[in-house]
Amino acid sequence: MTATSEIRRGNIAAIRRLLWRGGPWSKKDIASELGLSVATCNTLLNDMAATGEVALEPRRTGSAGRGGYAYRASEDYASIIAAEIDLQGEKRVFRAKVLSLTGNVLEALDVTLPRFDGDALLAQLEEACRLRGNVRQIVLGVPGTVRHGVIDHCDVAELNGAEVASDVAARIGIPIHIENDMHLKASGYCHMHCSRDEVATLANFPLHVLPGTATVHAGEPIRGAHGFAGMVGFLPYEESGGPMSRERLIELLGPKTCRPLVTRAVASLCAVLNPDVVVLTGGLLDENCTEWLREGCAQTLPDEFLPEFRFEQDFERYYLAGMHQTALAYLERTL
Repeated sequence: MTATSEIRRGNIAAIRRLLWRGGPWSKKDIASELGLSVATCNTLLNDMAATGEVALEPRRTGSAGRGGYAYRASEDYASIIAAEIDLQGEKRVFRAKVLSLTGNVLEALDVTLPRFDGDALLAQLEEACRLRGNVRQIVLGVPGTVRHGVIDHCDVAELNGAEVASDVAARIGIPIHIENDMHLKASGYCHMHCSRDEVATLANFPLHVLPGTATVHAGEPIRGAHGFAGMVGFLPYEESGGPMSRERLIELLGPKTCRPLVTRAVASLCAVLNPDVVVLTGGLLDENCTEWLREGCAQTLPDEFLPEFRFEQDFERYYLAGMHQTALAYLERTL
């Protein structure tokens, strides 16, 4: 690739990222935002419009009615599947949203099943892809670890060992990125609320399943060597001088008995990762949790190293934002 073509490719990528933020943009505004000449933007935008990637809309630019065009990312050029798997009691829930490149929801699928193994997952992903004919990227969030496209330590036990990435490549033929659900939620929250240099930890303490956390630094989740980072349900909790089983831990993680265990998990995170902010969510917690958690963590941590504690009731919009941003990062390299 020549230097000129490399520069052209970089400029197109910059225009894409800008248009993917949504809204109409004039050539002048795009040039000013990106530090490019209007002539360069005009050439590239015309080329992108010819492929259908950019949509043009008439715009009046003066009192005399002089015409011009505004540019936006085309809603029909390419789509993203943002899919998730959730455990609700004994039920398995699969949700998928078809997103435009700007993050608008175009179609949705919501299925509840008593059992959800790898074959069922593939069937639902196929069904989601049929909702829209131009899917270019799938992002799947799972309540477990993912290594080399294989799911493990999942709350939906029948998915353990499912080789989803290779199966999707063979059967559907669309690129897929599979990620721990907490990593995606934390990424989405940080994209919307945190600066790039902040260290932010999302801590989720749900009812009836092991808790999980995710920490984001410099815009990227800390995944660890095997995608296991943040799985605080596997901390060495003890009871009567011996190790506590996972089953016993879930039993004690009830509304009336959870505080000591939650405090220990969060204090451990603060000591090891020293985040600027810890965002708390999950069925075991409410808006009062920030007070007793801060008091509990202050018993062992110096006050100057205590993070800001925040509570969020619902993380679904951040989950969707995390899947959307993850998909765009992959599409930047392939479109």
